Amino acid sequence: MTAGGDPRKLESDAQQIPNIIHVEDPYCYRCPWGKEINSCSRECVSHVERVIAFEGPENIAAILMEGESGSSGCIKYPPDYLQKIRALCDKHGILLIADEVMSGFGRTGKWFATEHRQVVPDMMPLPKELLRVIFLWAH
Repeated sequence: MTAGGDPRKLESDAQQIPNIIHVEDPYCYRCPWGKEINSCSRECVSHVERVIAFEGPENIAAILMEGESGSSGCIKYPPDYLQKIRALCDKHGILLIADEVMSGFGRTGKWFATEHRQVVPDMMPLPKELLRVIFLWAH
């Protein structure tokens, strides 16, 4: 719950775990940096890189994000965003965790949303209900 960063729950959840850092959403439609879609220079990626530098890459265990954004309002990532985040993780030895609970198992047209961008995460949390379905389907 803490890693999700949904501001609607902050007042009701006083027991959040420490040391979770949130970054701006890569939201092209309402860019936090005021960029137009045609003139985007991927400030969203530069922002993540600045946060990594500020916190120190040796202090960051993982970057956790959805394969396709759902809980933050169904924000479409820029086309090369996930590849650039994957490259940052590789450069700094940080794990990339793609949360495919909402976007996995064919919900985006491929088994996992990260497949649309040819990105292979280091870890992938999956909902147990869907794991049961796959287990039954496989047998």
